[in-house]
Amino acid sequence: MGGETVLSLPENGEYSNETYFVTCDDWQTHLRVMSFSGEINFVSLMSDGAMSFAINRGRTGLSGPFMDPVKFYLSTVNEADGCEALQATLADERTWPITSDDKTILLIRPS
Repeated sequence: MGGETVLSLPENGEYSNETYFVTCDDWQTHLRVMSFSGEINFVSLMSDGAMSFAINRGRTGLSGPFMDPVKFYLSTVNEADGCEALQATLADERTWPITSDDKTILLIRPS
């Protein structure tokens, strides 16, 4: 599931991987909007906790060993089953030693 990858690295604040929540008063000052040309096959938005699994070690793109099977599985099931499987994967106790942070991933596949 290769192809060109555009990666928007997190905006670091005072701390590494600091998160700016949309509930903060100044969230708009941290919002970044990117333009894309050409066909978009897949979009992934994630919290900093999910980056441990979903972004490759070089932070140059998605982690194939994690994301390729996820994307393949999601292409074979309905939305409800896909959401349930992804939530179970991210909540699995084997992820706890890697990160105790929130692990949220939003996956979008344009139709």
